[in-house]
Amino acid sequence: MARVQFGGSVIQLNGSIAGNTFQRNSSGNIVRARIVPAVPQSNLMAKTQNTSVSLTNIWQNEDLGTQETWIYLASTIDRQNRYGRHIKVSGFQLFKSCNSIRVLLGLPVLISAPSYILPPTFGDFEVSLDYTYMSIYTDQAAVPADTSYILYATNLLNSFKPFNTAGQKQICVIPSGSTFPFEAASYWAAKYKTTWPPPHGSHVYISFQMCAANHNTGLVTPYAYTANELY
Repeated sequence: MARVQFGGSVIQLNGSIAGNTFQRNSSGNIVRARIVPAVPQSNLMAKTQNTSVSLTNIWQNEDLGTQETWIYLASTIDRQNRYGRHIKVSGFQLFKSCNSIRVLLGLPVLISAPSYILPPTFGDFEVSLDYTYMSIYTDQAAVPADTSYILYATNLLNSFKPFNTAGQKQICVIPSGSTFPFEAASYWAAKYKTTWPPPHGSHVYISFQMCAANHNTGLVTPYAYTANELY
């Protein structure tokens, strides 16, 4: 995926051309390879689509006053993407973003916009790999109250890519009160339908990212990235 900055006579481009999809999301204007899901009717794909459709329907049926609470909140938020560019999101994008997180955490949909309260950051984020453990470390002794950490990871990689997010899957939600180090090997193995560890003597890498989510607002911290290797 690549960010695109338009200028001159072209200010916006959406849709797919020659295998590339142009779109705008919370990162700004991007172009990515057009993706055809390998298993388009998987349970995860169906759940994601159902959540998106449900939240869109809720938004469309909200009165203008309620929508304006989200539009106002979105106008006060200045986000920064990984390229250091400041971006804005719409009220609808913020509504879906916050409530997608709350649905993931098993919480009800927020109709009116909440106060802008981010969860506390977790500081340094590291993962230790060996032939027994996949241990997650942060600066926190435990996940704070009203907060969950959401962990993503790639499958085994043959080259070291610390900021690789392509192909990452959500491995698990680390709930409030969980202590560190947190062992994630069983969750990774279940997600990728394999076993941990790989055969001894393997020289492979896994790339990770994680964010903290506030239960009350659905707002998340910027993602932290790391990667580690296993010999």
